[in-house]
Amino acid sequence: MLNGGVYLKNISEISDITDKVVETTADKVDKNKGFIISVIAVFIISFLLNAFVVQLAKVNGESMMPNFKPSQLLVVSKISSKDNYKRGDIIIFKYNGKKLIKRLIGLPGEKVQIIDNDIYINGSKIEDYVDIKMTEIENNKLTGEGITLKEGEYIFLGDNRNNSIDSRRFGVVKKKDIIGKVILRFIPFTKY
Repeated sequence: MLNGGVYLKNISEISDITDKVVETTADKVDKNKGFIISVIAVFIISFLLNAFVVQLAKVNGESMMPNFKPSQLLVVSKISSKDNYKRGDIIIFKYNGKKLIKRLIGLPGEKVQIIDNDIYINGSKIEDYVDIKMTEIENNKLTGEGITLKEGEYIFLGDNRNNSIDSRRFGVVKKKDIIGKVILRFIPFTKY
């Protein structure tokens, strides 16, 4: 008599019960193994996408207001060609150990100046991308003679011209410091 009064008639019943327990355990192990492999695959794919293709970025500060607000989430393309950036693109780059988001104003080979708080490219006034009129700032690197950009150099300005630390203060940004181009923003959800 086994297990509180249950009689087993022969050894084959014991073998059948053992086989069922082993099969059930093996099925659970296979299911867990598949789940673990799936989770690992998702993490690897996410890491690779974030490292090489796209990344999420969060707006920090008010330098891009009114177009981008603090805490707004952005999708940044890391695979967009740095040679195909256009004036007006919104770019994320590294400066002094921080990631900054700014609008691309000056391209390689151009001379960028600020005269009477207006932006000039190669001596011609350009239409600004924002309605905020710039005020004078001290140590503006773009006033006077301005800056003539070499190959692989760019000029960036924040949209909130009077509340932005940008190329007027720190000068050129090198191509190697560019992380990527903003291609999408959330809340409101729009392509950029």
